[in-house]
Amino acid sequence: MLKKKRFFSYGIIGLLLCGVLSVTPFFSQDGNIEALGLSRNNRYTNSVAISQAGWTQASTVIISTGLDYADTLAASSLAKSKDAPMLLTEKDAMNKNIIAEIKRLKATQAILVGGTGVIGNGVENQLKSLKIGVTRIGGTDIASKTVESVAIKALSLLQQERMSKGGVIGTAGKGVVALRFDDYQTAFGKEIYPLLIERGLPASMALISRFNTAQSWGKGTTWDQVRNWNRNGVEIWSHGTDHKDYSSQGYAGLYSQIVSSKVEIEAQNIKVVGFALPGVAPSTKNLPYDGLTKPSDYNGKVGSLLMQTYALSEAYAYPPPRILPTKVYHGLNHHTVSDGKGTLWNSKEAINIAIKNKSGIELMCHTSNLGKPGNMTLAEFTTLLDYIKTQWDNGSIEVLTPSGLFFADPNSSKRLRIEQDGSFEGLTVANSGAWKGTNSWTGKTMETGVGRTGEKFLRIDSSITNSGVTQKISSLDELRVLGEQFVFEGWARAYGKGSTTGIIEIKDYNNSNKLKITNKVVCNGSSWRRVRFVFSIPPNTNTIALSLYRIAGTSIDWDDISIKKI
Repeated sequence: MLKKKRFFSYGIIGLLLCGVLSVTPFFSQDGNIEALGLSRNNRYTNSVAISQAGWTQASTVIISTGLDYADTLAASSLAKSKDAPMLLTEKDAMNKNIIAEIKRLKATQAILVGGTGVIGNGVENQLKSLKIGVTRIGGTDIASKTVESVAIKALSLLQQERMSKGGVIGTAGKGVVALRFDDYQTAFGKEIYPLLIERGLPASMALISRFNTAQSWGKGTTWDQVRNWNRNGVEIWSHGTDHKDYSSQGYAGLYSQIVSSKVEIEAQNIKVVGFALPGVAPSTKNLPYDGLTKPSDYNGKVGSLLMQTYALSEAYAYPPPRILPTKVYHGLNHHTVSDGKGTLWNSKEAINIAIKNKSGIELMCHTSNLGKPGNMTLAEFTTLLDYIKTQWDNGSIEVLTPSGLFFADPNSSKRLRIEQDGSFEGLTVANSGAWKGTNSWTGKTMETGVGRTGEKFLRIDSSITNSGVTQKISSLDELRVLGEQFVFEGWARAYGKGSTTGIIEIKDYNNSNKLKITNKVVCNGSSWRRVRFVFSIPPNTNTIALSLYRIAGTSIDWDDISIKKI
């Protein structure tokens, strides 16, 4: 029986009890802070305090060692599945506080997690003296259950991520290129981000969660800047907490790099889509993160923790070219463009191979390494971006986010779109479908003639100042796309003499402070002009508004509007 709603996750319990986390306040589901007064230095007392806060009674208790991180984390998963409190004990005997808590809970069954090497027979005898039934999970049992648990968790995370991508991102016979940028946030914001915005290209940033304090390359960059990049087409991957070797801290250090980094980034209202292995210089003879240079490296504790935390991870276990659709979601590699052998020629060639073979390639760049002796220059990298955009514009290749690349399929044309009535076909002013006038339909017409494709298109007349149309796109949580990146694409042209200026606006329907993306297009003459840009839906935005305006010049025509998953 619960005393109140459970306001903590079992994974966090495991961390606190192991002493990995020092934060003592917890937020409940209704937003209230529960100050438990937990101590970083006494995990055994902490386990009692958490049990007292969450349960008035429990028929089953989970007993785990307080000395082994892996066993405690495994026990926390078991506790979650049993909806049972977890108590920590020393090897040879439970202390009086643990015994008192078991009596308070009126427990009749106890599950010991670990063999006699970590929880001795003395603990088992204490429980039996309290007339409590004892089951021990240890040795090969706990190993097999852990393997099964990892597989189930990994499959669940992958399924969630697949749903967020709409199931599949069909590329209709085209290969895919994706752009990734690691570290060097200050240089990225100054030199690269404006180039991406100008070309409407999506990308990813492999981000250490403590970027503005742990390394010099991120100092001066703020979370507001990172959020702005994310809202404008840069998805975020965890790169650990500090890009340093954790080995001296053991499993606690590994857990902090893999799990805590994700928690810290997502606390900033940014979705973390995966883990990008950092190239960390080892402080011992052993490679940090087990190296992850071959698939079998994922069989260890590093791979296990990654697959229980992220749907996707990138490392060095497979060569950079990717067969599409892929069936591998952990360990895929990239083509580095900024360091050593990365040249403009071989980077273009990697793209050409993806075009020819309908395969995928991810291009990774360390911004601050551009221009160093023997490396690609910033001017050459700009040329590479222009080449990618040209191939995208002429339909030779698809450009996706790195996470989108995992779900790309050249054999499919299916792709999640969240707008409605973007072709304007079958619509009239009286029956305008999803589109509504900002004030009224005066000055806005559904024209019948030759649209860019099909018959109908939207015309906004110059006689009405700042006239536009809007559609409301709601229930984004049900689509599972919160925090995801999308590409807007539409076509505009001037109608009449001179030029026209239009605006595309995408914003949070209820609070534009959460999201407001505005892009201007200037059209001259009667030729259709493509408008394309990328953006993300914040994790706390459930409804957006898409608006098309004319703000200056002659009348403007709009056609073939889409918002597609990338």
